[in-house]
Parts: sequence; structure tokens; C-alpha cells
Amino acid sequence: MTDSSKKKIAIQLIGQVNEFPPLPNVVSRVLQVTADPESDFEALARIVEADIGFATAIVKLANSPFFGRSRQVSSISHALAVLGMDEVRSLVLAKAMFDTFSRFRDKKEGLNSLWKHSFYSALAAQVIGAKMGGDASALFVAGLIHDIGKLVIFFSLSNESVQKIYGKSEKLDDSKKEIAFLGLNHEDMGRLLVKSWLFPDCLQLAVGYHHSPESAPSHQLYPLVVRLADTFALLNVVGMEGEEGAALCLPFLDPPLADLFAAHGLPLNAVTLKELYQDVQKAFEQADDLVSLLYV
Repeated sequence: MTDSSKKKIAIQLIGQVNEFPPLPNVVSRVLQVTADPESDFEALARIVEADIGFATAIVKLANSPFFGRSRQVSSISHALAVLGMDEVRSLVLAKAMFDTFSRFRDKKEGLNSLWKHSFYSALAAQVIGAKMGGDASALFVAGLIHDIGKLVIFFSLSNESVQKIYGKSEKLDDSKKEIAFLGLNHEDMGRLLVKSWLFPDCLQLAVGYHHSPESAPSHQLYPLVVRLADTFALLNVVGMEGEEGAALCLPFLDPPLADLFAAHGLPLNAVTLKELYQDVQKAFEQADDLVSLLYV
């Protein structure tokens, strides 16, 4: 494909950001309230309770074994008291993202696996973030949305074009394939989209630099955690012991990633990496039950 053709496609894709279905208003309001340190539980409860679908989903999720509770939470106010504002924010966004993926699931091939990978990445980011002393709830969100740029690409192109980009015929990673065909990658598209949604800088950078956290101009912890969470979600499919798994782990044992993790208080070696993955797998074991609760 010529450079001029790729430039034309890139311009068309960027234009599709404005056409992409917006997140529900409840999500924007929840993000605003939870970002305000002076907000209280009552303000957030009023917002979520006004949307029956989200309110029902949050109560069901709060009662799931994933959160260590069973049939005890009966209202949004109770869910907030039990889980806290940050956790409810994560659940609202998880539900919104699930619904967004669901709109196109029957029309576009590959969206089921993309959603599952995103959700597993979110769970992994939450566990890793807690280990590193970061905001585990915000990192859950970062993991959940890190590949949102791919959804824009799926939304914009035909199934045939998507298959050409993401097919397994070429031994290139997805970002390189996207650049080869489109002139930009899903990090570029994702960052444009979450910026249009007015997400905070830390989440914009998590989306835009999750393949190269060392290049992020600030908030490096976010793309760094998502980089590893993304890999752990892939390892859940291919395993850690095989050749493919070893190749996925190797970058985290060498600079620049190893240096970045050490600088953020988590020195990695083959043993600690495996132990961390085992901790993440415990969250993965409950993932399918949690996903089933999003069908509300």
C-alpha cells in the first residue's frame, strides 16, 4: 500500500472517532463525580440510581463472589458503602464498555475475543497496580480501555479489511500490522477517542503508550502496568511455559521495561514475574462469572 493511500485511510479513521457511539451520559457524570475529592456517596448514588440498567448491574456485580459477598447488597447506596466510589466507578465503566462491544458483536468478527482480552487485562492491571501501590481501580479502567482503538478500527472497516490487518499470515505484532495497512495504530486511535470522551490524562497515556511506556511523557506507571497486564492476558491463552510465553515475558526482564519496573518499586526477575502471574490467575479464575453478570 502506498503512503498516500495509507494517509487517506488514516484521515478517514480519525474522522470516525467523531462518529463512534458515545458512552452513556451516566458514565461521564460518574467520572466527573469520582474525580472530585469533595463529592460524596449520595451524589454518586443519585447518578447511578437514575439509570435502571446500570443500577441493576452494579447491585448484581456487588453481590458476586468476586467481591467476597453473596446476596447482601440490596441498593446502590449499599454497594457504595461496601465497595467504595472507586470500585463502583470501575463497575459502571465495565458495564458501559461491555454494552459498547455488544452493539457490534454480531456484526464484526473477533469482538468476543477482543472484549475478553480487555476484561482480563483490566483484572490483571488491578492486581499489578495494587502490588505497586498505584490506584488499582483507575488501573482496572486503564486495562479495560487499553485496546479501545481496535474497536474503532473494527467499527470503521469491513470484516475483510480487519482480517487482512489482524490475520496471522505475517509475523508482526498488531501495532506494526496496523501501521503497515493504515498508517497509524490502535494506540493512536484509542488515545484520540478517550481524549474526546474527556478521560483524565493518566488514562489517555495508558491507552496511547501501552506498547511503549518508556516513551510516555508522564504518568508512566499507567502504561507500564497495562503493558504487563496486556501480556498476562495473552499468557492466559498461550501459557507461560512454552516458547511463545517465554518470548512474551522476556521484555520485562531486560531494559527498558525492567528498569522502569524497578524504578516504580517492583524489580522483576523470572521468579517474581511468575509469582505475580500466579496472583493474577486467581482473578482470572473468577472472570467468567463476573462477565456473565454484565449481561443485564
